[in-house]
Amino acid sequence: DRNFDIQKPVIGLIGAGNFTSMTLLPALKSLHPQIKSIAGAKGLNAKMLAQKYNILNATTDYKVILKDASINLVLITTRHNLHAEMAIASIQAGKNVFVEKPLALNSAELDEVISAYSTSRKSLIVGYNRRFSPHVKYVKKYLLTEEPLSIIATMNAGFIPSNSWVQDPETGGGRIIGEACHYLDLMISLNGSLITEICMNALGKTPSKNTDNASILVKFENGSQGVVNYFSNG
Repeated sequence: DRNFDIQKPVIGLIGAGNFTSMTLLPALKSLHPQIKSIAGAKGLNAKMLAQKYNILNATTDYKVILKDASINLVLITTRHNLHAEMAIASIQAGKNVFVEKPLALNSAELDEVISAYSTSRKSLIVGYNRRFSPHVKYVKKYLLTEEPLSIIATMNAGFIPSNSWVQDPETGGGRIIGEACHYLDLMISLNGSLITEICMNALGKTPSKNTDNASILVKFENGSQGVVNYFSNG
């Protein structure tokens, strides 16, 4: 066994897919994190990442992480349909939680997360990272004004096949819910106000429900407005 300093983050990582292996763990490596356990649907992936990043335990059952009293921070990087369920379970287990976007796929899931979080004293953080970009921080310095802002964010997202799990309404929620949410959060950050109204126009005569070509118009509490142009064919 290994000694972990429980006065600092002791991490349980739920998810051993591409995002974890190619983005999250390489980014965390320089921080020398205390990662005690990693859970993945595919046990081999979890085991390989555990060996590569000196993680003590690998499992296919994420509830093992929730039952470990020494783990005080859970990172959730699974497919989108599991985010709300696992965030709720982690909160109820008394863990601090970081969950990748989106937090939920629909309003019912979101209400359940809010209900669980409202009775918790732990932190719940969603992985909206665009607001922390050095470029965004630089721009934000010049937007300090009492006047309403008009923000246009254009994302040429690139093509993803329709048979990808990200495009599946039940698993990934589609790219508007799964990815365009990054830019809604970015606009909230840039003008320091929450969204009150939203309207989406999809491209084409007969767009699918999970279209990834659309313009999203939003209105903010402070009178600002914004447009997210999210296009896979841009």
